[in-house]
Amino acid sequence: MTTSTTTTNENHGLSVAQLAIYALFALPITYLLIRHGKRGFLGWLYLLIFCVLRVTGSAMFLHGPTSSGPVVIVNIGLSPSLLATLGILHEARSYRIANLARRIEVPLMVALHFVIASAIGLIASGASSLTDANPKSSSLGLVKVGMVILIVCWVVILLVALVTLFYDGGWNRKNARSGAVSSWDYQDGTKLLYAIFVSLLPTGIRVLYSVVSVFTQSALSNPVTGSMALKLCLQVLPGMIAVVIFMAVGLWTRDIGSK
Repeated sequence: MTTSTTTTNENHGLSVAQLAIYALFALPITYLLIRHGKRGFLGWLYLLIFCVLRVTGSAMFLHGPTSSGPVVIVNIGLSPSLLATLGILHEARSYRIANLARRIEVPLMVALHFVIASAIGLIASGASSLTDANPKSSSLGLVKVGMVILIVCWVVILLVALVTLFYDGGWNRKNARSGAVSSWDYQDGTKLLYAIFVSLLPTGIRVLYSVVSVFTQSALSNPVTGSMALKLCLQVLPGMIAVVIFMAVGLWTRDIGSK
């Protein structure tokens, strides 16, 4: 059996596994989308979209591993993951920070969503033509710019999470008196915040792996046809770990806002 055949078979098996696992993940995430209500809607919706993209990418690879579709899906898959983290961060902030200033929060979240969405557009536009017989010279540049934007967004999300951890807007003084948010909701918001910190590690690993793959153009780190060990450890497992972390804490805090 040739190396090429072995790699194809390994990728086929991995795609089947991802398709099945993320399809199963979609069920509890749909439940969490309903349970977490309006404040957590965007975060859990984007997490569901991330799972749908992983299922779609795996199915496209099984149907045509040499087409541009899987490449595009793999490269833009990071974006909904970051958007989900951002949405869940907003949910945590809304329960932790007393009298959260909407005039600051809404523009901040809209701006970050817009920037990440712009990165999606750049990466999708560039990646879609990279597998063409005669790819445009600017295609790789678009993907690189999009990846750099995602790195910056990852750092910004981390910084906002750190600010949220150390600043609660005087919750104990204000919310305890007003009853605007119960102590149970505050604790659940803190659990969500801790989940964000833990999940940012595997998400960061995925971001760095994708950046290295794009900037080095090494056959070994290619996210579709590269080393199976690298792909499994730096792309597939980190993505799954981040989703499992959010699902576990999401189920733990499923009554948030209703106590």
